[in-house]
Amino acid sequence: MATRGIQVLRERGIPHEVLVYRYDKKGAELAAEALGLPHGDVVKSLIFRTDAGDFVFALLASDATVSVRKLGRATGHRAVEPAAPRDAERLTGYLVGGMSPLGSRQTLPVVLDAATAARSHLVINAGARGTLVRLATSDLVALTGAMVADIRSDERSPSYGTIADIRNEERPGVAKPDRRHPRDAAHPHQLPSLSSSSIMPEMTSNPPCQNAFVRTSKPASSRMASGAFDPPCSRMRKYLGTNDAPSRSYCW
Repeated sequence: MATRGIQVLRERGIPHEVLVYRYDKKGAELAAEALGLPHGDVVKSLIFRTDAGDFVFALLASDATVSVRKLGRATGHRAVEPAAPRDAERLTGYLVGGMSPLGSRQTLPVVLDAATAARSHLVINAGARGTLVRLATSDLVALTGAMVADIRSDERSPSYGTIADIRNEERPGVAKPDRRHPRDAAHPHQLPSLSSSSIMPEMTSNPPCQNAFVRTSKPASSRMASGAFDPPCSRMRKYLGTNDAPSRSYCW
């Protein structure tokens, strides 16, 4: 089947080879395995939306993932995110699983990963599920006007390997960073007590500030109404008991 991408290659006289496999599920890695090709030779075409509202193609090897931080720097944007599948299909005229900058309905900027561009030939989707083309990397760059930049992710960067990845989705094989306080990380099952005695020990001498510890047998309502309780500092926290129980206040 001659897709729009193949027609463009024929019209430009660019040497290429059409590769076809039985499409069952989207994924450039699956395509590479079905065709018996190295994962590094097969390119996946991902579309990202920038903070300015425009879109950009990101091309890289099937076994790699995109760093949104690096892609943003390469395109001059502070933030980028995977485009919604409906937007990608509307812009290219292709279905998800058959995305390609070749013959795209709307011409979008293209960024090709530098490590992927080091290969002499690449295999990229031709614009239909199960149909790919092999062509020289230099021809792909010239045809799409691709910018070659390092957009491959590492463990320190947010990354996306497919067009519909979720921002907070865990990546297989990469441990989630431990953002707990070192004290809590060392004792994960030890929870602090919320009682007033654990927050501030009983103070019998050397209070941190004047009247930091007040004990009275008067009801709280009469004590507050009379103005007898005057917190010595803005950080005073009040723990008032019942009418017939002493009331306490602590400052810390």
